[in-house]
Amino acid sequence: MTAGGDGERSRADVRGAADKQFTVRESAYRVGEHIVKSTCHVCHNAVGPNPSPSEMLEGAIPPLSTLTTRVTLPDFVRKVTHGSPIVEGTPPTPYRGRMPVYPYLTQDEAAAAYQYLILYPPQL
Repeated sequence: MTAGGDGERSRADVRGAADKQFTVRESAYRVGEHIVKSTCHVCHNAVGPNPSPSEMLEGAIPPLSTLTTRVTLPDFVRKVTHGSPIVEGTPPTPYRGRMPVYPYLTQDEAAAAYQYLILYPPQL
């Protein structure tokens, strides 16, 4: 913020803008849609085959259409916001996986993404 000539504070050099700020409220589903379309789609396809554990070890990334059948809501939220090891292979071995952690997402925002995928599952 900068001070105007008469001492009034302004934003982006627009006098009085600070007094006209407002909060936009979106439903959880709309928040989830924004997250899925802006963050999840960077790595995940919308639809496709559900990879096997061995395919996952080889680098396959599951599509968003199978996500809610692969993990529960609490597991998804934990994985997205804090990370979570998975056990794969023979013999069973803990594995970090390739899923990045998004510490800037709140647990509610991660849950909103999961709920969006339940309500609006990706389709061909």
